[in-house]
Amino acid sequence: MNKLIQPKPGEFWHDLNGNIFQVVNITKHFETKKLVIVYADDNDKCNLFTSPLDSFLQFFSKVDNDE
Repeated sequence: MNKLIQPKPGEFWHDLNGNIFQVVNITKHFETKKLVIVYADDNDKCNLFTSPLDSFLQFFSKVDNDE
């Protein structure tokens, strides 16, 4: 995992299809203790997702302020 890029709560990230999501928090999985990211669909903040942080970083990119 690239430790230089660490998503922060409140930041916006987009997936490979251009869909935008907002980072809610980063937490640890109860059993494995691996880092997990919680993020919300920018169009529906009640629509929450979780993903292993290392997987998230493979398929998502931070939204530039210019986008």
